[in-house]
Amino acid sequence: MPKYTYYCHRCDEKFDLIHALKWKQIVCEVCNHPNMLERIPSMVYVPKEKDIQSNLSKPGQIVKETIQEIKTDLRSEKYRLKNRTYTDDD
Repeated sequence: MPKYTYYCHRCDEKFDLIHALKWKQIVCEVCNHPNMLERIPSMVYVPKEKDIQSNLSKPGQIVKETIQEIKTDLRSEKYRLKNRTYTDDD
């Protein structure tokens, strides 16, 4: 499950929670006040093993390889979604 950072406009505090994507925190964990939270976007980068091992590679080559991997992942996801059968429940 992803980790989310929330900011409370009432108590001016930030805190992190781990929960499902569809769920949203409503009550502040610090001051217990409802409806004053804002979810702060965050990006997470998990390095792949080959990125860790390739310290001798040029940075440009690592970027090119990463872009190629992302393009491949996007193509396969696009294909999967294109061939998905949708029902009224979706």
